[in-house]
Amino acid sequence: MYILSQISVVLSDALFASTYIVKKKNILLILNVLNNFFFGIHFLLLKSITAAYSVFLTIVFLIAIYLLERFKQEKFSFIISILCSICLIVITIFTWDGALALLPVIGIFLVFVGTLFKNTLLVKCFYFISTVLNTIYMFFIHSYFGFALNLVILAIAIFGIINHIRTQNKKV
Repeated sequence: MYILSQISVVLSDALFASTYIVKKKNILLILNVLNNFFFGIHFLLLKSITAAYSVFLTIVFLIAIYLLERFKQEKFSFIISILCSICLIVITIFTWDGALALLPVIGIFLVFVGTLFKNTLLVKCFYFISTVLNTIYMFFIHSYFGFALNLVILAIAIFGIINHIRTQNKKV
């Protein structure tokens, strides 16, 4: 099961990385859903049930936010974020794996909150913190491929955030 979990996290990270090169929102959604699906499978195979179910909730969240945007109902994004946050609390209570499982749960909560902002830099910062929490969690659950790949993703994210700040400063 461990080897399958590592294959799953490699697939997840490959899909995540590919989201940076697509331009169409529909394809971006599909890649993010698949990314989270394999990420959830990765956690399931490592018997991290709280993390797995929380990641699967993220898929529901992504699809709901996409549908709201598609039908020009973004004003309900806050409600979706609140509902998913409540579901996240319920999932955490009923699948409690221990205090360590709070790392990915808090990370997912930050994704729910961060998605609400229009400021791209702020969204990136929320997602960055979420990735840091998941990276730490993967180290503790011995997902070494996931841990190593997330370190690469964090390095790229730092570069992206710095580049974003530089671009903004040049506009001012």
